[in-house]
Amino acid sequence: MENNGVTDPALVLTPIVRWAQRNDKIYLNVDLKNVRKDADIYLDTDTLRVKCFGRGARGENVYQFELNFFDGIDFEASSYEIKDLCINFMLMKLDKTCLYWSRLTEDTIKKQWLKIDFERWRNEDSEDSSLDTEGPDEDTLRNVQKERQRGQDDTTFIDNVKAFYLFMYNMMQFILYMITMCVLLLGVVMYGKGFYSDTYYAVGNTIQLAHLMMFLEIFNVILKLVPGALMPTVLQVLGRNFMLWGIIRQVPDTLKEDATVYYMLLTWSTIECVRYPFYMLSVVRKELKWLTWLRYTLWIPLYPIGQFLEGLYIIISLPYFDTSGRLSIYTDDGTCIFPFYLFLRFYLLTLIVGGFINLRHMYKQRSKKMRSSKRRVKSD
Repeated sequence: MENNGVTDPALVLTPIVRWAQRNDKIYLNVDLKNVRKDADIYLDTDTLRVKCFGRGARGENVYQFELNFFDGIDFEASSYEIKDLCINFMLMKLDKTCLYWSRLTEDTIKKQWLKIDFERWRNEDSEDSSLDTEGPDEDTLRNVQKERQRGQDDTTFIDNVKAFYLFMYNMMQFILYMITMCVLLLGVVMYGKGFYSDTYYAVGNTIQLAHLMMFLEIFNVILKLVPGALMPTVLQVLGRNFMLWGIIRQVPDTLKEDATVYYMLLTWSTIECVRYPFYMLSVVRKELKWLTWLRYTLWIPLYPIGQFLEGLYIIISLPYFDTSGRLSIYTDDGTCIFPFYLFLRFYLLTLIVGGFINLRHMYKQRSKKMRSSKRRVKSD
């Protein structure tokens, strides 16, 4: 019977995969011949999945495997090539300054189909840039890896502390914003639109604590505890805190009771109740596809809505700052040297520019993530 590539799942097999490494990259060789060009290859920071039709040890069939990596992979910089006799991967490590990995996979379970590519192995200290065609024996390789592992042990404690801090930070923020969102939603369910006037008094302390904690995100990026662009982070943190401390907190109760405050805080909380759980799972290298989709999709309506509400509330508050002189700075003779009410008009313009920068940053992130979810590596 002719094999058209559709195979019973029970017959799906795992090919032989050989690996070697340098300090900045991982080499993989998948022992399959005549692999079809439409192979399903998925790579992200932590995982490689391959499913393809080709000729291996059990003849022509569907072969597949999955690897959860020991450390992070830069999937954008990685590549693969489908050849007549095999599939070759060159996977770039995220941390190019680290020593060699002690193993390829996150777990320590031995996989019979995963083998060391001795032909590609060469000692890290070798001055010869060509590959060592002889390769070390297995005992020598284990000894080399043990020596390198001793060097990595010194950083293990620091990495664990960093992971604990990031996980706890994101969890605390998630809890604070979840409390805020639940109070806002339950308030409207129980009291209807009359709850709008009580919004700030009901969640003010909680939302203020969450926004003060957000300043840590700037330092997280500066200290390279997390990857990310500094400017969008600064704009978001400062913009949110300016609205909260510089506008909402300064206006009289009649303006605090405006419905715009309710919808603004609800929009913020909805965004963060998705963002922080996503980051929590990222710390422990886990992914929920629906959460990833929400993280990179929900911002499309909510970010513009949030920016519109911020601008609207500033406009609503302008008459108060115009007449009261609140936060303006005056000299002893009454001369205004810093008219805050004029600054707010200027800030409205920067809100548009900052919003555009933030939206562009999120669009690039989404494009990168959605593109990589379809094919996480590029073909040579």
